[in-house]
Amino acid sequence: MVHLEILGVTKYVNESFQLEIGELRLNKGGITGLVGENGAGKTTLMKSICGLVNIDSGEISYKGCSVHTHLEELLKQIGSTFISVEGLGDKRLEDLYEEQVFYYQI
Repeated sequence: MVHLEILGVTKYVNESFQLEIGELRLNKGGITGLVGENGAGKTTLMKSICGLVNIDSGEISYKGCSVHTHLEELLKQIGSTFISVEGLGDKRLEDLYEEQVFYYQI
C-alpha cells in the first residue's frame, strides 16, 4: 500500500535552482533516506512533504489525503530525522536504525 505519493512536484527556489520530482511512491513499512550534495533539494523536499513550503505544481499525498488540505492531522503521523554526516562517527546504518526504533518506539 502506498503511504506517501509525490506526483509532478515542482518548487521554484530561485533562478539557479528548482526542485522537480516526477514520480515518487513510498510504501508502508519502509525506511527511506535522502542522500545528496549540498543544494540538491533534500531539505526543500522534506519541507514540501511536511507542508512547510508551498509547492508550485503537482501533488503530495499521504495515505491518499493531500498534504496541503489535511496538513494538521497528517503532521501527527509523519516523522523525520536529520542527521549530519559529521556527527555519525563510527556508527553503522544498523546503529542509526536501532536508535530511531528506540526513540520513536516503532
